This record gives sequence, structure tokens and C-alpha cells, in this order.
Amino acid sequence: PLPVYQKLVEEGGLEEKILTVKEAIRGKYKNTIAAASYRWQLASNPDPNGERLVAHCQFLLEHPDVQFMFIDHSCIPQEYPGADGTVIKRSPEEQEYFDTILTGGGLNTLYMFVKVSVVMNGSYGERFWPQFEFFLSTREFDPRHGMRQATDRCAVKCIQDLANKAEEAEDQMMRK
Repeated sequence: PLPVYQKLVEEGGLEEKILTVKEAIRGKYKNTIAAASYRWQLASNPDPNGERLVAHCQFLLEHPDVQFMFIDHSCIPQEYPGADGTVIKRSPEEQEYFDTILTGGGLNTLYMFVKVSVVMNGSYGERFWPQFEFFLSTREFDPRHGMRQATDRCAVKCIQDLANKAEEAEDQMMRK
């Protein structure tokens, strides 16, 4: 299972990277940073059996230049179940950081300008965030012409009910 952000912070298991739009447009992060796009299986645990994590690890093996990977559950503060089952809420500081990442353009910059490991199952296209991440990962920004379609940063791995329908699933998402 994916470790939650707060536990990784306690263990010193995260390294903060500050990305700027200016450097992103210039392509600084395109090959060395990646982001994970996937549909959470459960609100309390996005990957209880580790299937998504295995697929993202396979992506990393196939892209050895990637030095850092953003996985939302592990890289931004979450509300998560404690040992006794009660929900542990974000602290005020964690909530502020969470809100900044979600609304301050951080995710847009990330998914628009880095490699993206898409782990797709049948419910991937049913939620806003995976669709938005996919859309951004299949576009590039040209300062003279704006946004245009590009797929060189997006790698799709289909799992579960889509495991044998990868090309069909990717084509369907491209048409959305």
C-alpha cells in the first residue's frame, strides 16, 4: 500500500522540489520528474493491494532518467484512518499546503510539464482528477501557439478490467 504523506514526513522520506512555470516551459523537468495518475480504489486507501504502485514502479524502471515521482497520496497531506479507525484530519498547516497545491496551480504545472505514469482501470475516466491529469499530460504548451496535443510525456498502463484493452482505453480517453 502507498504510505500516507504524514508518515513519510515523520520518517524523513520526502524531498521537496520547487517547480517554477518558467523553468517548466523551458523543459527543465520533462525527463527527470514524473507524476502518477490513477483512480483511487478507496477514499481511505487509494491502492490497498499495491497494484497501482507496482505499475508505477514498472514505469520508473522503463524511464531511468526520472529521479523524482509525485504520487498524490504520498506527496500532499491526506486525511487518513488512524490505528483505531478514526479519521486523522489535516493540521491547519497541512490544510493550507493541501489547498495551495490544489488551487495554486501546482498540480497544473506538474501534470502539464513532467512525465506522467497513467495507471488506468475501467473507472479511471469516471472521476474529475484523473481525467484532468490525463488531459494535461497529453498536451504541451508552446509560448507562441498555446496548448496543443502531445503524447510524448504520457505512458499508460492498463490494469484490472482494462488489462487487455490498453489501446482502446487510451483512444477513448484521448477523445474525451
